[in-house]
Amino acid sequence: MTLRFNPPPNWPQPPAGWVSPVGWQPDPNWPAAPDGWPFWVDEGDLTPPQFEAPTIPIDLPLNSGAAPVASQSLLPPPEIAPSPYVAADTIPGAAQPQAGPQAMLVSTLAPATSAGSPRQPKPGRKLRRPGPGATRSGFVKHWKRTFAIAAAAVLVIAAGVVFVPQWLGPDVAGLQQRGDVAGLGRAVLYWGDATIRERAAVALGAIGTQDSLVPLFKAESDSQRTVRSAAAAAVVEVLSRTPDALATSTLIALGADANTKVVEPAKAALGPYLTQIGSDRAVAALLAAQADSRESVSSEAAAQRKALLDGLANEDAVRILIALYANGTSDVSDAAKATLADLLSTIGPSRGIRALLIVQADSRTAVSTEAQTQITKILGGLDDNAAVALLQGLTGDSNESVSVAAKALFSAYLVGIGPDRAATAVLNQQAGDEWLAVALGVTVDQLSLETKKRGIQIDSMSSINDAAGSVPDGTALTSAHAYAASDGFHPLVILGPGSYTWAAGEPTALRFLELVAYVKDGDNQQVQACPYTGPAGTATVTRYQQTRVVTVYPALTAQVVATQTFTGGTPAACQRNITTYSGAALTINGDPPPDATLTTWLNSLVHAP
Repeated sequence: MTLRFNPPPNWPQPPAGWVSPVGWQPDPNWPAAPDGWPFWVDEGDLTPPQFEAPTIPIDLPLNSGAAPVASQSLLPPPEIAPSPYVAADTIPGAAQPQAGPQAMLVSTLAPATSAGSPRQPKPGRKLRRPGPGATRSGFVKHWKRTFAIAAAAVLVIAAGVVFVPQWLGPDVAGLQQRGDVAGLGRAVLYWGDATIRERAAVALGAIGTQDSLVPLFKAESDSQRTVRSAAAAAVVEVLSRTPDALATSTLIALGADANTKVVEPAKAALGPYLTQIGSDRAVAALLAAQADSRESVSSEAAAQRKALLDGLANEDAVRILIALYANGTSDVSDAAKATLADLLSTIGPSRGIRALLIVQADSRTAVSTEAQTQITKILGGLDDNAAVALLQGLTGDSNESVSVAAKALFSAYLVGIGPDRAATAVLNQQAGDEWLAVALGVTVDQLSLETKKRGIQIDSMSSINDAAGSVPDGTALTSAHAYAASDGFHPLVILGPGSYTWAAGEPTALRFLELVAYVKDGDNQQVQACPYTGPAGTATVTRYQQTRVVTVYPALTAQVVATQTFTGGTPAACQRNITTYSGAALTINGDPPPDATLTTWLNSLVHAP
């Protein structure tokens, strides 16, 4: 097919075979060409085809991703020297006309201002020449495409109708097949079709990386509910494939983004994500994020880590932190160890040891061993009194496992510091005879004897005697210890006249007191009556032996268990002569019973050490 230049009406006829040179413009005085005029036609067609009115293509399939094939412009004939058609820029060295298939005609002729009355160009204005290849069909198709795009945009903006030809939308299936995550990230924000955005979100959920979070977060504010739902689900899928530390730091960083469409969903996603991966992994991820070089990320990670640990039971927080470094495999072991030290310091020794007592039962040997090490470290920083008070409190914990573990720890601690320090601390803290017995290495029943042997005086003797004073009157001492005759030690106090060396049989505490001995003077026994006579009359001298009665009572019951009368020494003999008055009745008393006699008998009951 050979093409020839087809001048519009009222234009001069060009020479045969004429080809427009580069830069050629029609004469400004020539009338404007009709809209859509075919400047190049088949040389054998003497009648130009009629120009068709442009239409909007409405039957194209949607969203295939392939652009339409444009009409190929008709090629111009070989170059022919123009006359009178000349180039607009006729200066020496100007470009020569191009011959060949690449020459194109671009018409910039002004349309007619009214029917039958062509508009003349302004003086001095250059008009672009019609180029080769601007065929009727090519020009119309180009015009149709432009008009179709404009019409679709008007429909979307004015009526909210999404009408997008196939060649205008992203090929989501192709992008997913090629693994083009970046392309899908753009597609999920595509303005033209909600279906495309939804499919792109689903595809990102299937193959997306952490870089996909930004467009997905933006898509969570999409006007279409289906797109928002697909984007939210895709975020969860992407995060599930992302390493914990990277996902955490990414969410924190996006939470500080300047784009509000990203900030809010990123902040909202962080909490559920940490919950989803579990406390152990969440703490590890946050500890790793604390080392981020971005201050905004590291500080927020530290705050999130603190909030997470504060929300856990102490034993869970301690277990997680110990596990992160005790096995020696965690890349955040140093941070976990420092965090554990801060946590134990914050919650205090009592709560810290309680948590560690639970953790030491962990099945992982490294974790259990480290928990015991931490307990020893805490107790080593306390004085005896504080440690005993702390451990005694834990023995009464409502959690049976804690109570059992605390009792074992308490026993080990008392044995470890030795009986003297242990007994002193137990007595100071009034921890009770159970722990005093542990401290001294005896049974509770042996405490009265053991404390006597060690010289540990718990209550003063004056307070014990005062408390026992009512027993001879029949008042039981309920705080005393029960008495049962045996060869064992039965502490006793002596009340009444006399001065007794009885320290060996006295109790060291009121609660250990078993017997009370009450001593009173008995009736004197007459040994001899000596009568005297003289010039003035008569007199009598009577000799007596003194007696003392000892009655023994169990302090707890105030019932008599033994009585003994002791006779004193023989009184002096009557003198041969005495000087006295008539009728006098004089007495000579012997010494009272020796104290040792009484205590010897009492010791047979007491078995003092």
